[in-house]
Amino acid sequence: MGLRLKTATTISAIFLAVIGATYLLFSMFLLSEFKGLERARTVKNLERVSQAIDAVKTDLGNRALDWGHWDESLSFVEGENPQYVESNLNYEALVPFELKHVIFLGRDKRLVYGASVSSADEATSPLAPGILPSLLSNEKIAAFLEEPTEGALTGLLLLDGRPTFVAVSTVT
Repeated sequence: MGLRLKTATTISAIFLAVIGATYLLFSMFLLSEFKGLERARTVKNLERVSQAIDAVKTDLGNRALDWGHWDESLSFVEGENPQYVESNLNYEALVPFELKHVIFLGRDKRLVYGASVSSADEATSPLAPGILPSLLSNEKIAAFLEEPTEGALTGLLLLDGRPTFVAVSTVT
């Protein structure tokens, strides 16, 4: 083995050792820092999503409470205000609230009124057959309907296979 070959081998070994050490230092320190930053950013984004969901639930709950405390809603549920649907539950009235479904139940949990709001058709349509049973089979909603509490019950449910914000309030 000549001097040139020994020198080339030694320089190559040193070069590979420096590259290996650099990689180890990079992966141990810098990558762990990047992972920590990414983890912190993910947690922050998840908190923002959670806050946005809470804001939507609060807003929807407040709307349900407003409609529930409205005298016209009560007279409608009691069968004394048939023009309520035409004046308050038409497409133009519901679109600003970004609602997909509107459901009014009587005290006996029978459907007084139910409709779906379709942005594509720009109209309301009868409630899809599976929506009401899905809502009534939910344990929290069923418990709320049995023993209503102050305020509105809000949450996220899967309706027709899609996550849907739901708010339930009494009409008083």
